[in-house]
Amino acid sequence: MLADGKLYVGTENGKVYILRPSATGVEVLDEDALPDGPLGGPEAIMASPIVANGRVIITSMDGMYSIGVDSAGSTGSTGSKGSGSLEPVAHVQVFPHEALLNPGETKTYSLKLFDAKGNLVREAKGADATWTLEGGLGGSIAADGTYTAAPGHSAGFIRATVVNLGGVSGQARVRVLAPLPYSFDFENPAAEAPPSNWMGANGKVFQRTVEGVGAVLMRPRDDTQGRRAKVFFGRPDSTNLTVEADVRGREQRRQRGDAGLINQRYILTLFGNAQKLELQPWQAADEMTVRVPFAWNADTWYHMKLRVENLANGSVHVRGKVWPAGETEPAAWTIEKIDTIGHRHGAPGIYADGISDVYFDNVKVNRNQ
Repeated sequence: MLADGKLYVGTENGKVYILRPSATGVEVLDEDALPDGPLGGPEAIMASPIVANGRVIITSMDGMYSIGVDSAGSTGSTGSKGSGSLEPVAHVQVFPHEALLNPGETKTYSLKLFDAKGNLVREAKGADATWTLEGGLGGSIAADGTYTAAPGHSAGFIRATVVNLGGVSGQARVRVLAPLPYSFDFENPAAEAPPSNWMGANGKVFQRTVEGVGAVLMRPRDDTQGRRAKVFFGRPDSTNLTVEADVRGREQRRQRGDAGLINQRYILTLFGNAQKLELQPWQAADEMTVRVPFAWNADTWYHMKLRVENLANGSVHVRGKVWPAGETEPAAWTIEKIDTIGHRHGAPGIYADGISDVYFDNVKVNRNQ
């Protein structure tokens, strides 16, 4: 962002730069680092800074920062109790907006009320609203806005309705994840839709019984640009896991899709058309990818296994193997990498490029043994 003759730049490694550009170069006026985030690394900045009311606003993945000089009568600060708008309430925000909970864990919610222009009117207590659970979310919620998670996996929404303000309401999303290990065989699903607590799955993968294949999780053939699916079903702070699954692909219109596993942000991918196996720390950085030739047949089940281990020196050891399903697991790993600037945490999941039908079965996630 350019403001007052200066460039304000945020980076993915949590650095903030204030630069003065000129015809001959750039002068670095200031360089600062944001604090470490809740997962241990620096707070990544993915969004551009903005200017509002004489202040620079920087948004990271974990927080929001306002840079400026406080002064009497400043309008750049956040509204507080007793200093809000006098306009009617038009919107309700439920806090926290998003929660990832363990079974049986509790979370107490609060409310902020805004007018039609987005100005804060006032904060409200949980007891000022009527609370309901929606979207299949299990558990219970008390009159004061305290939610208690149900046992097992669950996901959905908590809705707060302020009756004395004409029924205006707002909602927050909740996911409840049971502890490891995970095992999914897709037999007798309640619906075709994937489990509600999975991320990136709706409209991408489906639980179906396919003739000649069986009860599977399917990524159907998709001719659009959105045919690639990354589906996550664990906590984003997961570490030192082994993810495995049976995979199978078809050949349609002389094209074959790709199937893969995700573990701690690493992707192990079987490429159908290219007949190769890749281990990718980051898909956009091809120079960091390890690959080996791997011939695999259409309409045949293979078993994939991806193990990630954090090492004491800060590196990450990533290993993958693939073999025909039903055969004895080979002792040797098919592909591996020591990543010296590795990912230290990340959710488990699966990957599919639906240029043709791709199937998954017997998906398992365990802690490393």
